[in-house]
Amino acid sequence: MQSQQFPSENAKVDFLISLLTGKALQWAKAIWNSDNPIINSYEQFTSHFSEVFSTATGTLTTSNQLFRLQQGTSSVNKYTLHFRMLVAASDWNEVALLGAYQQGLNPEICSAMALYDDSIGLESFLQRTTRVSQRLATCQPLVTAPQPASVAASFAVPEPMQVDTTRLSRAE
Repeated sequence: MQSQQFPSENAKVDFLISLLTGKALQWAKAIWNSDNPIINSYEQFTSHFSEVFSTATGTLTTSNQLFRLQQGTSSVNKYTLHFRMLVAASDWNEVALLGAYQQGLNPEICSAMALYDDSIGLESFLQRTTRVSQRLATCQPLVTAPQPASVAASFAVPEPMQVDTTRLSRAE
């Protein structure tokens, strides 16, 4: 880079970000949008970039993330998207990826998917999981507001031999 072309360190970083694609661009945008101080230093930015995207560190970090990824309460779509992003940066084989994906699903979805053969391949399994999740969502009962209990006046004529149910007449 020719330093005279860029009036500031920030401009150098901005230019570098404009050349990025894919995950590197997503990472850089997150750094830029968070106003991280490293965007004000080309040297710090490139150093941090190298740390994050070096093959050894990146693979280890991705593997740890894949190993720990859980759906939790998020939707299957959101979980699958996050999983796909990690898959793109991983060097895991398809069998290991499928196992990690299944392990991270919430129990309800995992149980529903247990009915299906998982030898159909990772991509097909991910698509099927999304479809099953959507079908399960349509089966959920609509949550309605509880209806107030009806208060019916009990002015029934008392039956003989019922203790403490006789009412006094107006004359008494």
